[in-house]
Amino acid sequence: MFLTNHFSRAIPVFLAITLCITPAMVRADSVAAPVARNMYGDIADLYAKSLGLLGAGATSFVQHSQEQKEDNKAFVADGMDSLSELDQTRVVFELFSMFGSKQQSKVLNKNVWKDLELFCGSGDDASVHLLSRLDRTNTIFGKAALAHILAAPISDIQLLRGRQALVRHFLDSTQSFDELDAALNDIAGVQETVLSFWKPTTDFREKSLEKVYWSGKWFKGLKKRLNKSLFGCEVGVRGPQLSVVGMVGMPPIAYVALPTLNTAVSKGMSHIVLKFFEKAAASIDNEFEREAFIASTEESRKIFSEIPTVGSVFKDRLKGLVTARPVRNAYKFVNSKMGMFKKLSGIPAKKKLLIAGGVSAIVAAVSAGVYFYYYKPAKIVVTAELERMRIRQYLQSRLIELAKFVRSARSISYIIDRTPELATVVGSEQLEIVVRRLEDGSYEFDQLMKTLDTHTFEGQPSALSWQGRVLKAHKLMESVKNDLVQVMEAVGRVDAYLSIAKLYQEHADLSSGYCFVDFVQESRPVIDLQGAWNPFIDSGVVVSNNIALGNDKQQNMIITGPNAGGKSTSLKSVMINALLAQSFGISPAASAVITPFSRLATHLNITDDISSGDSLFMAEAKRAKELVDMVNELEHNQFAFTLMDEIFSGTDPEVGARAGYKFAAQLGQKSNSISMIATHFPLITSLEQDRSEQFANYKVTVEKNEDGSIHYFYTLVPGISDQNIAMDILISQGVFA
Repeated sequence: MFLTNHFSRAIPVFLAITLCITPAMVRADSVAAPVARNMYGDIADLYAKSLGLLGAGATSFVQHSQEQKEDNKAFVADGMDSLSELDQTRVVFELFSMFGSKQQSKVLNKNVWKDLELFCGSGDDASVHLLSRLDRTNTIFGKAALAHILAAPISDIQLLRGRQALVRHFLDSTQSFDELDAALNDIAGVQETVLSFWKPTTDFREKSLEKVYWSGKWFKGLKKRLNKSLFGCEVGVRGPQLSVVGMVGMPPIAYVALPTLNTAVSKGMSHIVLKFFEKAAASIDNEFEREAFIASTEESRKIFSEIPTVGSVFKDRLKGLVTARPVRNAYKFVNSKMGMFKKLSGIPAKKKLLIAGGVSAIVAAVSAGVYFYYYKPAKIVVTAELERMRIRQYLQSRLIELAKFVRSARSISYIIDRTPELATVVGSEQLEIVVRRLEDGSYEFDQLMKTLDTHTFEGQPSALSWQGRVLKAHKLMESVKNDLVQVMEAVGRVDAYLSIAKLYQEHADLSSGYCFVDFVQESRPVIDLQGAWNPFIDSGVVVSNNIALGNDKQQNMIITGPNAGGKSTSLKSVMINALLAQSFGISPAASAVITPFSRLATHLNITDDISSGDSLFMAEAKRAKELVDMVNELEHNQFAFTLMDEIFSGTDPEVGARAGYKFAAQLGQKSNSISMIATHFPLITSLEQDRSEQFANYKVTVEKNEDGSIHYFYTLVPGISDQNIAMDILISQGVFA
């Protein structure tokens, strides 16, 4: 069929374009077996907290045992394989962590994930985080892929421009955008069923499934082959069905056939006897004797003539089957013959009643025997087959949903394959690697794809479908389902980039929008943002800032200002701009010029670590050492961007100020480093005077209104702040009168 033939050609392009990946990410053995958790697992640990879960690393959902339900109706009920959105998310992250991309990013350290609240909010509502602010995906696969791309920024300009080209095409081509969005919506409609194939099984469910497959000691050596063979599965289905037909059909057939056969034999015998009479009469020469012979056989002729026709007997019995059950009809038939005793002469009425009663008792006993020794076992057999039929239809309904997923994924691959602009996003070398991996796919996976591409898995479940295909496909899915994870991840990548296009489009007419970043190659790092804003703040009220570091500007910025004035928000907005630039190629700014950074690091939200015995200052010292080592390890053409907020505030202010000054000066000496440092220590601001070519002072300001309230501007302007509104804040919060 078209879909099957096209799959082998289109999916390679699909995977390569959507992943925008490097050769290291497409090893042929990447989905062969479970491996140690990759970055998806680390993301899940944080993201799970925002969902109110314990974390994907705490308990494996895929291996977690479920409560067993011991009846068939529960097995086939709609809710049996239902998964909440939280459970679906957990399954996807766990599967991707075991079988997904092995790409690891060295650009970000784990501190950035928490400091910038990438996957879990730090406030009262943990569900408010950067991923939630960016997410416009249709599927859970897309949400996971979006998170992975966000957590793994890259510094390769060619790949970044490729990602930009992908998003730009989605924005420019309404047809591709709409078709992909529709296909992803279709996948969203079946993702719950698809993911339920990884739902933990139970002993009862396993035993229930054994009822529809070859099992038992007689087939121990063959059942594995039979259960994956179309012919074997079909025979296994139709054999019991034929036995049921035989058991159910034999009594009605006998009820109709035996009297009909008896009548036919009687008719045949009467014909033979009459022919004999004719020949016998013809052989008598004496006319008187011949007439006497004929007269003597007249009674026999009369009896023979009263035999009903075969057709009438057949119709009467057939009519009886239509109007009543065979056993009851048989009883009525025999009981009706009691009327013949009325025609008998010479028998007293009392004897007639005795004979009729005796015969009726015999008929009743025979009827009861037929029911208990034949119909009751037959009922058990029929009930068992109906149970198997319900299980098969249940499996077929699930596989129909799976087939919809596969067809939608192929549709996505076809849309991408037919679009030259998309086919050129990734270099030919990566395409060849992906092609080789798909050509080396397992035989069983290929068989599953071909089986799902049949009419059996279209429309609604039906007992008239090829049930062997259903059972074969289910067994194949059990064997190779983990091979589908790469398809899920590829679908997720498409969804993620389409989500970024939606995000860009959504903000196109707003005062605070997104821009495509201009990536430049320079000998020193550069960040030039015009109208940069923080996505955590609603675009209708957020205040934008202009930030210029590097080139003909200083590479390090010292920020001062009163509490709640916006220092931390401004710091984070710049780092988020750099992060989104190197993840998706866009930034929340009017314009952005950036040299890609090999390292993005933060020194924010540091707290004491009681479990390890570290005080706040010790934790700050360790983080500072990590930052210094990170910058020192870089090559001269590799750049670092670092944020620091209230550095060394965990010790005596005088000591903290001196340590902060020395640490900032040490970073400032690195020509391949850009830093932004927010502080309350006046000493650190003297770096602009001491090292004017390296440092510049900026501040945020506030204004006290006549009524005593504070107006915050949230804008960064050159200069040093001397404002302190700590007491005003305490008063406004009711701490002091």
